[in-house]
Amino acid sequence: MTIRVETNEYQFSHGRKPRGRGFWIFEATVKSRSWVSDWDHSIGKVDDRDQWSFGGVGTYTEVKKSAIKAAKEDGIECNIKAMP
Repeated sequence: MTIRVETNEYQFSHGRKPRGRGFWIFEATVKSRSWVSDWDHSIGKVDDRDQWSFGGVGTYTEVKKSAIKAAKEDGIECNIKAMP
């Protein structure tokens, strides 16, 4: 499955597409998954769904690639979103 990154919330909040260097966070709400924890990405229980997140420092493009790779490694099968 191809994982796409949604930027609607970021664009609404900032008035532009994400770009540049900084600390970037990506999230996804997924169906039941096992708990995974690492310093830069984690899956945590939220109600009946799990919340997956990934954070990193670098350019948007670099961190986005790393987030997609981590999502695939964690078995995420839905789109992820760039957080404002």
